[in-house]
Amino acid sequence: DRAVADTFGSGLGFIDPLYMLAEEVMGTRSGHIWVMDLSNRTLYEAVDLGQGSWENAVPINTGRTDTIAIMLSEDAGRSDTGVNPLQLYVGSKVPGSSDFLERNGLAGGTIYYWHADSGLTNGTVTSPSPGIFSSGNGTVVPGNWSTTAAGAVLFSKSEDLHPNMDRDSKGYGIEVALASENQAVFLVDCSDLAFTAGDLAGGARNSDITVLYAESTQAATNPFGDMDNLTWSADGLIYVNEDDQEGDIWVIDPASLLSDYATSDFTPSAAQVYEILDADFVKESSGIIDVSADLDFAPGSIFLTSGQQSSPRSANQIAMCVSPTATRLEDVFDNWILGFPALNTPAKRLPTADPDDDGLDNQTEFALALPPDVSNPGSPLTVIRGTSHTEVSFTPGQS
Repeated sequence: DRAVADTFGSGLGFIDPLYMLAEEVMGTRSGHIWVMDLSNRTLYEAVDLGQGSWENAVPINTGRTDTIAIMLSEDAGRSDTGVNPLQLYVGSKVPGSSDFLERNGLAGGTIYYWHADSGLTNGTVTSPSPGIFSSGNGTVVPGNWSTTAAGAVLFSKSEDLHPNMDRDSKGYGIEVALASENQAVFLVDCSDLAFTAGDLAGGARNSDITVLYAESTQAATNPFGDMDNLTWSADGLIYVNEDDQEGDIWVIDPASLLSDYATSDFTPSAAQVYEILDADFVKESSGIIDVSADLDFAPGSIFLTSGQQSSPRSANQIAMCVSPTATRLEDVFDNWILGFPALNTPAKRLPTADPDDDGLDNQTEFALALPPDVSNPGSPLTVIRGTSHTEVSFTPGQS
């Protein structure tokens, strides 16, 4: 998984931009997490993150500038028995270190394992022994993170995971979507975790896990199951590869589902769980990345995915999926400004225009999510334009 520097904001996350590459060694579960320094393409083996048949490793937001946390998922097991636990690595960053791993908190940390408060250890198994998640959509299982592996919940065939990257949601960086093949997509809530310098705070290690979508339970003639790789895009939606000999791509709307579950409506509609790509030409779509921002498009516009074939191997491919509603970033402002009918001339809609005479031009109001047709004298920004430059100042406490 790729991570930019300051992953979740200034000082929050990794110090350097990097890639984390999961080594999926089946059978022996002896794989490591490898980390690439993107500044020089040097590859490091992060031995302190442990060994396994890794599917993915993703950062979560600790809220601290001195601490990083990484959730790890292992692709090991089968649909009828739990095999591998969900893990969380917590480490301390050493900004002045010349050691790349140490500088980014990827050495010397602590590994935690997720335990259910109920004491049950059987994970997503539904047969022959019903597991703790077998109640279906909306099921919430309280749990906690412990350094003790014994007694941890063993997930059956866990696959990919990805943090919530929607900056406008309360779960940004602290919720994680987890796919378990043949079972469900889960939501791991880390909002109750508290971190100390380089570690988890004692007594603040709780995480609920919710069944966000149990396979094949939406009202549709083409049921969705065999969930595999996924990404939680900045547009708030979760995009999931299907590993069912066809490799279709589906979308889950987590906010809408959770809202319905709160009212005891547990059957997802076709607007909440739906297919966007029929990939019958491949056996499995295995990996999906939202590359919209890299190409100057709005989130959810363009994805890269891979198509796998068992035979012939030469049929394996990388595909680009473009949404029919793909929006270029420069078009986002235009779409926004057209939503204010009072600005009824091209001159009033210019980015540099100030039709409400409040000292903030339209492009500044757009960046601050303020209406361009209503004066906002209480804006926290003061903009002073000179002949050679523009000064923007911020007054704390001004509303």
